[in-house]
Amino acid sequence: MMQRALIILLLLCTACVSELAPVPELQYDLEHLESTTTPLTEQQRAALDGVYVVEQGKGAFGDTVVGRWINDRFCLYAIHDVVFAELAGGARQDSIILGGYYRIVRSGRGATFGFGMKGDDQTLDGTTSDGERLSFRRVRDAYQSPPPIHVLAHRGGGRNSERLGVSENSMAMVRYASILGATGVEIDVKQTRDGEIIVFHDDTFSPRTVVGAYLLGRVDAFRLTDIKRYGQLIHGESIPTLDEMLAMIVDSTQLSFVWIDVKDAHSVDRIIKAQQQASEYARALGRTLEIIIGIPTSDVFTAFLRSPQANNIPFLYELDAETALAYPNCRVWAPRWTNGIPSSQIDALHAQGKLVFTWTLDVRDYIADFLYGSKIDGILTNYPSLVNAMHSVQY
Repeated sequence: MMQRALIILLLLCTACVSELAPVPELQYDLEHLESTTTPLTEQQRAALDGVYVVEQGKGAFGDTVVGRWINDRFCLYAIHDVVFAELAGGARQDSIILGGYYRIVRSGRGATFGFGMKGDDQTLDGTTSDGERLSFRRVRDAYQSPPPIHVLAHRGGGRNSERLGVSENSMAMVRYASILGATGVEIDVKQTRDGEIIVFHDDTFSPRTVVGAYLLGRVDAFRLTDIKRYGQLIHGESIPTLDEMLAMIVDSTQLSFVWIDVKDAHSVDRIIKAQQQASEYARALGRTLEIIIGIPTSDVFTAFLRSPQANNIPFLYELDAETALAYPNCRVWAPRWTNGIPSSQIDALHAQGKLVFTWTLDVRDYIADFLYGSKIDGILTNYPSLVNAMHSVQY
């Protein structure tokens, strides 16, 4: 009887998960465009970086966008809404040819499009797959703060993964984070029944986050082998271990910061081991990458202090500023933005060489308050493209 009731409950829970409207896949063969153009020189690439006035295409992009090269992709970020574009391309004769797609993250809507820039002209002209004309005129360089601000993507890239076709806290999402405008990521970790550490946010597997009829219930009720065998993240990716995720970040991204958000106090020692191994691996490869253990609660902090390695491990502290100031190996103080962050506390942390981050900022006006009205060093957000753009348009 109990088993039957449980099955009925699971079916009801599954039925309660709302279906989002489908979003366009926006297929564009970026690699083909690269193969049919000549690679741009460093001077040509640098000339494309900057702030652009939108003369045509304001409906999707607003009045201003920022263009940045992220490795071999040219990315555009709007400041009026959460809109980003990923493009590839090169030179043909005396013109620069770019093509790709844009997406409006809040709705998932978007289109593919192509751009051209002739000679020394500073204007990108093109047309979307919907027939809309685009014209972006470069007006100046993007702002670079000394030192650069940390734009940190929540849950590996943003808790808006349902609008991107990539699952939160997946390796695919973390690879995508730079394209979204992030310089670093926050990832969540949970411990399995057999003591392994996986990258996952919730206490339970549910139809919101995973697919797999046999993977429902508390995370700590499942062994890692069963998790790998019976379930996947909501968009089909494997649920990664922390070791797998950190190795991928070192090998396959240019991210400069990883914030490991510890959910289980009893998992601290295993997380420290993973952090140390990945940090040593990054140093051996000459990678500039900080991997920091995040302390969100007093229980986790107590467990952290009990570790034999506690005095040597850099950590991020989310609670009071006084404790962050008291521990030399506290690298970052990261209070929630709604708690308020007095400038005197920021100055005190900076005097000790520590950083100050805040979380989770998604509303444009509040982002502006911290970007333009404080000395904050980093912002955790679900919308890294918006934070990146708003930071870059400063004079």
